[in-house]
Amino acid sequence: QPRVMSMASPVIADGYVYVNFLPRTVNMGGQNEVTYLAAISLDKGLPRWTTKDDPELQNVWFGSAPVVYGGRVYAAATSSGNGAPSVELIVLNADTGKIDRKVFLCEGRRAMPGWGGWMVSEAPIVAESGGVLFINTNLGALAAIQAATFEVLWMIEYEVGAPKQGPNRRWP
Repeated sequence: QPRVMSMASPVIADGYVYVNFLPRTVNMGGQNEVTYLAAISLDKGLPRWTTKDDPELQNVWFGSAPVVYGGRVYAAATSSGNGAPSVELIVLNADTGKIDRKVFLCEGRRAMPGWGGWMVSEAPIVAESGGVLFINTNLGALAAIQAATFEVLWMIEYEVGAPKQGPNRRWP
């Protein structure tokens, strides 16, 4: 089974560390453990909340670090179900971990291959500047969203190329 490598850094804000937890292994094309977000206290290492058992978040992939801003936790998530992958912005209350809002961003039109036994993370990435969230969906779109109102300010498409194979690499 492919191993999963997380490149997401923990985020520290207001006395808590916010992290995403990934499963130890991934069953390509099958049922997997959920990924989930958690808030852990910095002083004692005690969990404040986790999204692990939230039924609305059982089929999403949190593969990148969240952003904590204005009493909310913003996380971009990928889901695929039985079709093409899609990306949503998941907004959680920073105190409780409960969902405040889900904002659909886009849907992809391509498969996501593995590489050398490792899952190639297609995790969407979110950043904040001046109250605006910038989300690279990694499915061919970049979006700017007003954090306070969830208004999509703009979204642009970019060309998503096919995976390239180096001279010493082979795709399974």
